Amino acid sequence: MNLKFKILLSLKKLTHHILMKTIYLTLFFSLIIALQSFADEFEVRSFKKLPTDISAVRFEKLDANDEKCAIVKVLTDLSSLSFESNSGIVAVEEKTGEYWIYISPGERRLRFISVGFIPLDYNIPETIESGNVYQMILTRKGDSDSGFTTGIILLKSIPTGADVFIDDEYKGTTPFQQELISGYYNYKLRKNDLYYEGDFSISVDKTTSIEIPLKSSLGIKDEEISVSYKEVKPISGTINISTNPAANIIINNENKGNGSWSGILTKGLHTIEARKDKYYTESIKLNIEEGKSLSKKITLQP
Repeated sequence: MNLKFKILLSLKKLTHHILMKTIYLTLFFSLIIALQSFADEFEVRSFKKLPTDISAVRFEKLDANDEKCAIVKVLTDLSSLSFESNSGIVAVEEKTGEYWIYISPGERRLRFISVGFIPLDYNIPETIESGNVYQMILTRKGDSDSGFTTGIILLKSIPTGADVFIDDEYKGTTPFQQELISGYYNYKLRKNDLYYEGDFSISVDKTTSIEIPLKSSLGIKDEEISVSYKEVKPISGTINISTNPAANIIINNENKGNGSWSGILTKGLHTIEARKDKYYTESIKLNIEEGKSLSKKITLQP
């Protein structure tokens, strides 16, 4: 009897131990799932090569194989970021509104980590080449009015009235002014047989002003100019704005109406303000995407 009792007691203790362990594991994994459901997610808005940027040559760093690193300039409104890669990050330099990540040529993956975010493994969409520079825009997923770091571009030409293309997208005519996300851009100006091509950078909260005397494009082949006139309307999206209470709606310093406004805006960043007497003015930035519709309700505080 004593032996049988001891065996039963041991089985009971073992069953209790297994049951408690199962409960603890269930609670642990449930907590992990719950935390992830409340965590933010990263979103990569764009990735592109900057062929005229020589930062990787001017500020050269070598990897473990003595090869010249490439730089990925991560433009972001997020802070306290850390990075990993398959081959290992060579160096990271934090600057105003951006991180410079030095990586080995041929690198295929970047991993983004920050407290309160689900880590993101990003597969680089093109081959990373030694001594080249790339630009990425990284932000919080779903945050269309996120706090982008921005500046202003002002393009003028002699003569005026030249068509403006930025990164091969038609934007309007000179004199041309627009708020852009900080970063690096190519531009082309063309009027009849006059033409100019160059690049510029946008710094945070600064205005980049360029005035260019156009030169003759005679003798330059159209394919060398690489400007398409098949569609000369700016790429755009639609927006629906409403306010609570009814307030004046100002978009890019232009009064659009009171209480609500719907219309078409060109692709890119736009500043929207809601103003009403005896209420605090609310100001947000919205990023309009090509062919998409965006709705935003702005609530004012008295």
